[in-house]
Amino acid sequence: NSIIPRTGETPQFLVENVLLGDFCLNISNVSAPAGGNSIGQFFGGQGSINVETGIMLVNGDINQAVGPNNSTGTSSTTAANLSDPDIEAISGSVSRDASILEFDFVPDQDSIKFDYVFASEEYCEYVGGFNDAFGFFLSGPGINGPYTDGAENIAILPDNVTPVSINTVNFGLNGQYYESNAVPPGTQGDPDCDPNPTGKFNQFIEYDGFTTVLEAKAAVQACETYHIKIVVADALDQIFDSAVFLGSNSFISGDPGLRLTTEVGYTNPTEETATEGCSGAYISFVKFGGTFENMEFTINIDNTSTATEGV
Repeated sequence: NSIIPRTGETPQFLVENVLLGDFCLNISNVSAPAGGNSIGQFFGGQGSINVETGIMLVNGDINQAVGPNNSTGTSSTTAANLSDPDIEAISGSVSRDASILEFDFVPDQDSIKFDYVFASEEYCEYVGGFNDAFGFFLSGPGINGPYTDGAENIAILPDNVTPVSINTVNFGLNGQYYESNAVPPGTQGDPDCDPNPTGKFNQFIEYDGFTTVLEAKAAVQACETYHIKIVVADALDQIFDSAVFLGSNSFISGDPGLRLTTEVGYTNPTEETATEGCSGAYISFVKFGGTFENMEFTINIDNTSTATEGV
């Protein structure tokens, strides 16, 4: 099946009901300033990008992603034609047609992660030249990166160093993370392209190449507020579309197999709180998934609490 894009949902809906896979992540202040057809849902991606459903951002029109791949240079523009300084720092070029999705979140554990795929019509003949760029710019406590508000880019390869882009992931470089979808016979007039593409994705998606499914991840501080800005943009010109696909329900905090919830109350089921100085109460800890072996828990009174330790 071909990729099927769909627009019309609000950015808040997309983040909370499509991307989010963790009931303990508190989301707020969601925005997508480019709007229009530059952002939406997608379906039917398993046969090409190995992600069945999710959110897609395009530096143009998401409807241009529909297969078959019958063009080596599909181009469209966004309604807003925004630029972004952090994308320009990555690409080294003026940015245009930036599609942006950003929001605040509060993680309940000490890490976050989500799945993504980057695709582009600039594959493969413009490798080493024009470099449409994208980034996931994370800012907040403990993050000290070179981008706006001290953000760091977490759209990097598993080496934890190399930013993912057309010039860093392609047939000739880091090829284990690249899938060719070049229009047969494949080279598209450029010897840097895969000379023998299988053509196995040609019917399913328009983009001439894309990455394998990659994971964006970062260490964070539990219960603190963080901001993430997801951007894909044209570099220099406004032609040749690029897209970022974010996997459904893949945005999670920590290990989903290690969830701990609590209940506090008296033996009387109508009481749901424990009151200092009253009769004894219980605290029940419930763990989801994983093993109970060799687990230790330390319970501390928060320094902002009015509770008295030991009482």
